Amino acid sequence: MRSGTSMRPIQKEIRKQATSYAFTQKYILHTNIKNQILQRKIKVANARLELNIEHTKDNLIRFEKIF
Repeated sequence: MRSGTSMRPIQKEIRKQATSYAFTQKYILHTNIKNQILQRKIKVANARLELNIEHTKDNLIRFEKIF
């Protein structure tokens, strides 16, 4: 038996695991990017809510002054 033929299944397994690892890393990277985008959207939404709360407070004060 030649040593070259016995290495093929090992090389095939290594290649398979490397490919699996690469796909996993790519998935993790994409998930992290999506999470960062969602975090930014949440920050923007929170800022808008804070602004709406301040406007509502101002409007209530004006309304109370009228009546």
